Amino acid sequence: MDLAARLFVIGALTAAVFVCGEFTGSRTFDNDAYYVGPDGNKNFLTDLAGQLPACQVLVDLAHRRVSGS
Repeated sequence: MDLAARLFVIGALTAAVFVCGEFTGSRTFDNDAYYVGPDGNKNFLTDLAGQLPACQVLVDLAHRRVSGS
């Protein structure tokens, strides 16, 4: 899901929602890019202020259970 689809506005607050550390830019197999475009390019958050300038809150939804835990 691209960044525009992750933004939610509640009153005067803008939040971006990610799942299980997607916003950290981890480049591991299990925690890859937050979005892979139609062209196959992987998108990572590398400049939060530049990529999400209107966002005041990042929400990282965790999995209820992690495999092997």
